[in-house]
Amino acid sequence: MTFLLLAFAVMLAPAAQPRPLQRQAHDHTIYIVEGSAHQLARFQNEIGAGWKGGTLLKKDEKQGKSRYWAFAQRTAPQAREFMLASMMYQLKMDMEAYEESRSFPAIRAELDALAIKCGCTRDPFFITPLSEVRVSPEPGLSFEAIDCILSGIGASDALRALPTVFVGNGPIPEKAE
Repeated sequence: MTFLLLAFAVMLAPAAQPRPLQRQAHDHTIYIVEGSAHQLARFQNEIGAGWKGGTLLKKDEKQGKSRYWAFAQRTAPQAREFMLASMMYQLKMDMEAYEESRSFPAIRAELDALAIKCGCTRDPFFITPLSEVRVSPEPGLSFEAIDCILSGIGASDALRALPTVFVGNGPIPEKAE
């Protein structure tokens, strides 16, 4: 009887599910400015090229749009400089949150699977809007897990095709040192 109760309890117990990865908080924003080709060219030459708060991602002259990656560590004066300049050049400005899973769904899924396979509890990967993978393993991660990450990146055609930068065990910065 005890055996039957134990067998029944085992059958009803939920299967061990892998825990979801803890995500690092990223405050990355995409600034989109719209205007004529002439307005956008002047803006890029006089403001965008030297802007320290982010970098140009894509310029679409047909649609009259430029997309800038606004770094998470941008200062309030840097954000203001960009916004005021866009108004000064009479550009329409919009902002959208940057989401890796929306911009790179297949790569994000592959990196998530690799992190879980290698025993990571915190997501060690960040795909920048520039299509670059930044790797920051959690402190105390074993050498075996780091070797698993390296091997996994090397074994994947898609991951090998992207520039990969190791940035240490801290928060992932915008610009790799």
